[in-house]
Amino acid sequence: MSRTTLFVTSALAALAAGVSAAQAAVPARPNEEPVTLGEVIVTAQGRETAVADTPIAITAYTPLQRERLGILSIQDMTNFTPGLSYNSSTDRASIRGISRLTNNFAVDNGVATYSDGVFSNSVVSGSGPPLNVERTEILRGPQGTLFGRNSIGGVINAISRRPTDHFYGEARLTVANFGAQNLAAAISGPITSWLRYRLVANGARQSEGYFTNVANGDTEGGRGSSTYFEGQLEADFGSNVDAWLQMSTFGYVLHPRSGDQLGPYETALYGIGALGPGAQMGNPGGFSNFTQLGTDTTNPANRDPRLFNANTQRDVYLRDNFRLHGQVNWRATGFTVSYVGGYEQYHYNDFSDFDGSPVLSYTYPGTATTIFPQYVAQYEEYRYWSSNEIQIKSNDDRAVQWIFGLFQYNERYRQPYHISMPLQTQLENPYYSTFCGFVSTGTCLGGAP
Repeated sequence: MSRTTLFVTSALAALAAGVSAAQAAVPARPNEEPVTLGEVIVTAQGRETAVADTPIAITAYTPLQRERLGILSIQDMTNFTPGLSYNSSTDRASIRGISRLTNNFAVDNGVATYSDGVFSNSVVSGSGPPLNVERTEILRGPQGTLFGRNSIGGVINAISRRPTDHFYGEARLTVANFGAQNLAAAISGPITSWLRYRLVANGARQSEGYFTNVANGDTEGGRGSSTYFEGQLEADFGSNVDAWLQMSTFGYVLHPRSGDQLGPYETALYGIGALGPGAQMGNPGGFSNFTQLGTDTTNPANRDPRLFNANTQRDVYLRDNFRLHGQVNWRATGFTVSYVGGYEQYHYNDFSDFDGSPVLSYTYPGTATTIFPQYVAQYEEYRYWSSNEIQIKSNDDRAVQWIFGLFQYNERYRQPYHISMPLQTQLENPYYSTFCGFVSTGTCLGGAP
């Protein structure tokens, strides 16, 4: 499916003294002097202004603020940002209770995410680590005048750290429990007097999860690995023209788990809405040729919420991610003309256990038919989007400031979702003719008509 959007927008506003919506100091401990972090500059109105002079309900985080507050992700920002909430499993943000209430991409989100002025369909783009992001701005909505139709709830606006005109290098290593390791490094500097670069690399790994599968001893929840690479170029073409280009790629392999279902196992031969016979974990002794992964026949989550019992490991992949952002500015007397464009794509794949048990097979009562009650769910996202924007805005110090823009957006996506019994081969060739019951040796069940 694809969508193309074209917007023309203009705004005329008088500069006025605003009320600050973000703190410029970190709360001090008792008997300690407060630590002042200095003036915070934001671009919430399409131009750089001090957050204290910006008449918008806004919370802004600099790298120093994030490090002092321990903010590593957009999930952490919800603890310090009024009205902001985030669902990490669906990558869905909400501001003041406004959000997309479905995971169907045909429904636009009410909170827009921008990275360096380029619209993004993923909130992850607005929540990079402090090593990569110069500033994160969270604007409470509505913000449709400057940010488009998807911003009735608000906007998450991230600005990357840019190349420097002097050599700079930084590396960070984090080691934690559960075998967690994170190594990040960045270098930046001049190539010539008019050209600068910045390179970033990040690798993270966690070898042990928070939940243990009693069927085989594997762990899930937090376990996995990820990599991120970024390159930037920034150039000055004379005193009035500058350009910036960023390319990046991000990928991961994760084994997440957020909890377990409590209560006894399902014992019905056919569960409600089931594709085929159930796992029958509750009564393994009543069936012949019963096999399972491991030996535990009860739900271990009832005795320990950190335990589960399953025959399928959850695997989540992010692949084929590529992002290209660019900007060109031409400054004339009284106004600036800017072009901002970008392209991004990714392939997300989520394999998960759907039967909730370790049962591998059993013989259906009264027949010689072997049941393989392993249900597997697979959810995928193939997404591609691009945008182009031209802005013309005033650049003087007059009391009245103006901005005019032309915006084009195109998006294509596929969002398949499958639930299958991969080992039950009869489902590949079901029998639709005369129902013969479960009394044969298998030639009727699943046989050709």
